[in-house]
Amino acid sequence: MNGLLILPSYSEYFNLNTTTEGLNNAAMWMGGIFGAFLMQPIPDYFGRRRAVYIAAAITIIGVILQAAAQNVAMFVIARFIVGIGSAVSNGAAPTLLGELLPPRNRARVLGLFFSCYYVGSLASAIVNYGSQNIDNTWAWRLPSLLQFMPSLLAVAILPFIPESPRWLISRGRDQEALEVLLIMQGKGNTDLQAGQEQLTEVRDTILREAKQYPRNPWREIISTKANRRRLVILCTFGPMINMFGNFVIS
Repeated sequence: MNGLLILPSYSEYFNLNTTTEGLNNAAMWMGGIFGAFLMQPIPDYFGRRRAVYIAAAITIIGVILQAAAQNVAMFVIARFIVGIGSAVSNGAAPTLLGELLPPRNRARVLGLFFSCYYVGSLASAIVNYGSQNIDNTWAWRLPSLLQFMPSLLAVAILPFIPESPRWLISRGRDQEALEVLLIMQGKGNTDLQAGQEQLTEVRDTILREAKQYPRNPWREIISTKANRRRLVILCTFGPMINMFGNFVIS
């Protein structure tokens, strides 16, 4: 959106003023707030992999509407939908990785995963810079449309990614979960006993959580000192990121 704001064809097409400019920028975050309430139920009900498919589909719908926007209202609705898709993806994708990866690789890979946000940010800046010379509305429609590329890439890769063993165990599909656990041990390392132990450990954890929080899984967020600490970190992370000053500069 920072990139679009420097394009005269974008501002002039929508006749933006301070209010509509702010609304166009805020719409995605508004969708993200709405999508936050879907981040847990969709991956839990459909599975982590299917949730990524759902997120990609939602995002692509929003992207198409944004690229085809004829007025501010259509653009805002499109950005709102993109925000919902991003929120669902942010709930499903890192959860899938975290539940698939063995502990020895989890921190490193998840760190790489979240760092990719800035790779995408740089790529979008390059696209916007290159499109500024287009002398019509495609100067902003093209960057808008290219947002669907990461979603298509995710859809193309997902068939080669196994489902979360934790989710499979929660659905009583223990044999499939055991197969995934063995695969994730690495090539040439298929210790059946270790896989069985992992499966039992995950199953016991799920049963303990279900017994502890039978009605309201949201209670788990504040149930222990460690979880309350995680919640504080999560709630302070957003303001800290925005206080760096890089958004003002960009």
